[in-house]
Amino acid sequence: MELKDSILEKITSLYALLSKIDRYWTKAEITKSIKQYNSMELDIRVYTFLEEDGEEEKRLAYIVKEKINLMESTAEQGLNYLLEDVKKLVVSKEEEEAKCQTN
Repeated sequence: MELKDSILEKITSLYALLSKIDRYWTKAEITKSIKQYNSMELDIRVYTFLEEDGEEEKRLAYIVKEKINLMESTAEQGLNYLLEDVKKLVVSKEEEEAKCQTN
């Protein structure tokens, strides 16, 4: 059960982008089943915590929450969409930093 090089490259790019996000919590996990089940899933989550007025308990708010079966034929397409979503978070952060520096 091996992944195609193109999928591995996209996963590498995704991890690189996730490492640039510092405004939100990120989680990336690959789960591989035993050989009989022949599945491998990528679970990506980008989230923050919301605190309601007067409430001590915080709630999770997901910005990105995706699970992709890397063995399916649609895995590359799913990774492309996920990469675009994560890139937007990184670009918006970089734009915000540039705006702060000019002010």
